[in-house]
Amino acid sequence: MTDDQERAVYQHEWSHVSPSIAVVESLSDAIRCEPTDLPALGEAVDADALDRLFSGPGSGQPIRISFTYAGHPVTVSSDGTVTVDRLTRDSV
Repeated sequence: MTDDQERAVYQHEWSHVSPSIAVVESLSDAIRCEPTDLPALGEAVDADALDRLFSGPGSGQPIRISFTYAGHPVTVSSDGTVTVDRLTRDSV
């Protein structure tokens, strides 16, 4: 994380919400926009694969995946944590 970022951490229960939905909801909350204002998650990561990774066989293993979504670094963990590094100003 750099001086141009603020970290927002969200906790989810994968049995109640899919990781793909949690990522969209977390980012929209972190940057204060409507989920529909964000680009399709599929432009950043395979949403179906993300959901399978955390709910399929072996999903009890510690897993962490990071990617950039709508210009913001996002990390999803098997414990239900979604971390968004919100950019606080335009990086050069």
